[in-house]
Amino acid sequence: MDSRFSLVLLFSFSLQVLAFGFAIIILLSIIYFVFKEKDEHRDKSRQ
Repeated sequence: MDSRFSLVLLFSFSLQVLAFGFAIIILLSIIYFVFKEKDEHRDKSRQ
């Protein structure tokens, strides 16, 4: 019974870590694309 409880705790913890990492990756990719778009617009206006 005790080992099963610790297993569930470990599973939920790893799930939280996975979700957290996934959210960070999505955030970083969104920020990256926004800056990329701005740079492209800046290059077009310069020409």
